[in-house]
Amino acid sequence: MWCGLCLPLSRRGTLWEAAFAVRPRTDTPGAEQLQLVISNLLHRLWNSGASPEAVEADAVTWLRALITGWSTPRLDTSSPLGTATTAPGGSALLSLTAWGIQHAVRTGEGVPEPLTVVLEELLGAEPDDQALAIIGFGLGQLRHCDPAWVSAHADTLLSLESAWRPARTWLIHGRPDPVLLARLDRAGLWRALCAPRAEGALDQVFLALLEEDEPLGPAGAFLAGLAGCPGGGAAVSAGHLHRPRRPRPCRRAGRGHLARRPRCRPAG
Repeated sequence: MWCGLCLPLSRRGTLWEAAFAVRPRTDTPGAEQLQLVISNLLHRLWNSGASPEAVEADAVTWLRALITGWSTPRLDTSSPLGTATTAPGGSALLSLTAWGIQHAVRTGEGVPEPLTVVLEELLGAEPDDQALAIIGFGLGQLRHCDPAWVSAHADTLLSLESAWRPARTWLIHGRPDPVLLARLDRAGLWRALCAPRAEGALDQVFLALLEEDEPLGPAGAFLAGLAGCPGGGAAVSAGHLHRPRRPRPCRRAGRGHLARRPRCRPAG
């Protein structure tokens, strides 16, 4: 689906304003496609540091309405993150998170209330695996921008007990963050590393084990603990076979950018 993302930033902003001006009602035939276009453009604009200042408040309100109309209790999605990002409501949550992160970066005042209200409602409601996957995808940036907020909601954000928890999505799909990784329950982390399709989580761990300050403690002790879990030997072997290269420094590292949208696609 073409949505103008290859255009220069200045033209992208003009395109977004024109699209937002004719944004469809939810019940309009074909509304979902244009909603996705507008939401995706917003995400790119905010990630670039730009903002449609004249209508930013209206855009935030519009995104929140899309999220409210989309989220529902569900735990049976085969690919929660990929499925969520192809729905207007899930894309809106990703874009609203990008807005909140950039607002926090610009002001230094933490994640703004219009975002925290939405996130707290989703965290406190009956679990929606798709919404929680979006929250998990940006968990590292949220921690960087507002560690106090993440700490206040650690019970729901950092739990690893179920596959639908935000921290489980972050382990597999999120941006590496050794500080956040070190905060996770160690036994729960070992179990998550032994779960199916844990390659992304293993990449996170082996990158952290390469850090000089040893955020996970001595590598030998960590791997011994992992190997002692059911399926841990296979996880250690898989980690060695697919050991990631240390990433090259990025000029934007630490600034809280949701610099890419999830690459995973819905199953089926």
